[in-house]
Amino acid sequence: MIQKSVIIDSSLIPHDKVRFGSSVKVVNIDTDEEELYTICGVLEAEPEHGLISVHSPLACAMLGKKVDDEFKIKLPNLSKEYEILKISYKNIFSLKKNIRCEENFIFH
Repeated sequence: MIQKSVIIDSSLIPHDKVRFGSSVKVVNIDTDEEELYTICGVLEAEPEHGLISVHSPLACAMLGKKVDDEFKIKLPNLSKEYEILKISYKNIFSLKKNIRCEENFIFH
């Protein structure tokens, strides 16, 4: 399986809709607060810095959406509704605050 793997450069993919590697500016429709999220892999995720896993409920709700699309996410006690304002690409490593090293991935 690994012999058939291909590295995909997210900077070369069009970001006309939300996909893996997209940075997405959204507005919370209820509060008018703007938020910025970048969709990344599980190991790169830093939700406190706006880097969210592609498997997170927020990312799943955004995937495939375009600018001006609205979407809703359901949380345990409430729902939040957003509108997509902008989709772009930003290098994930320019956004990361916690750079992990080999020791972070060793299982004892």
